[in-house]
Amino acid sequence: MNIKQAAEQSGVSSPNIRFYEKEGLMTPARNRGNAYRDYTAEDIRTLKLIRMLRMLDMPLPVIQRVLNGEQPLTEALRAQQTVLEIGRASCRERVEIS
Repeated sequence: MNIKQAAEQSGVSSPNIRFYEKEGLMTPARNRGNAYRDYTAEDIRTLKLIRMLRMLDMPLPVIQRVLNGEQPLTEALRAQQTVLEIGRASCRERVEIS
């Protein structure tokens, strides 16, 4: 499928897909005849995972490690949960001080 179809199916915009490719988070196959990107169902799953992790404000280097199998997803999620909880607690403290 082409990038427009991949964007529609994954919920990730075409510019963001290109950005994730540039950052090395994914490398879709290329059509031999015209060198256009050719996204697979696995690419769509990857894009959906990236989208979910970015919604949790997970940094791209951590997502890269997860996608490369260098860090288990559960470990990355636990670490990100801690980061988010610390941020939330810090925000509460600032509000209470004001």
